[in-house]
Amino acid sequence: MTPEVDLSAGQSKVDDFTESNSADPLQALHVHGQNNTSFNAGVALNGAYAVTSQINLTARAGVSEELDHSYRDVTANVVNQTGDFTVRAPGLGDTEFNLGVGVSYQVTSHVRLSLNYQAGFSEKEQMSNAVMLGASISF
Repeated sequence: MTPEVDLSAGQSKVDDFTESNSADPLQALHVHGQNNTSFNAGVALNGAYAVTSQINLTARAGVSEELDHSYRDVTANVVNQTGDFTVRAPGLGDTEFNLGVGVSYQVTSHVRLSLNYQAGFSEKEQMSNAVMLGASISF
């Protein structure tokens, strides 16, 4: 069993864009660019069990908290109009619980293959799934 503490920061940027509407070009939207940051803190407990000298099973249980906010504001205007409006995308929630399982196989003394699955659950009943396939080579 291995405890884990994580602090992370991230930034995402989306360029502005303008919709095209051939039926009524004046009803298209110009969506403004976005520049968002996020700050997360998390704790987890990871476990590993050696089934054989070549096969390991892993498990993970954790929780993370968005310290800034999980929602994102999107601002736009109708093409050729000056009045902007903003809508708030609610995000997945500030708290996420995650569970994961995995298996790894030591192919040779220098090559290991792994397959992991992780599911996240937020307080807004949103779910995220991730499947990771990996290989590591040591030398």
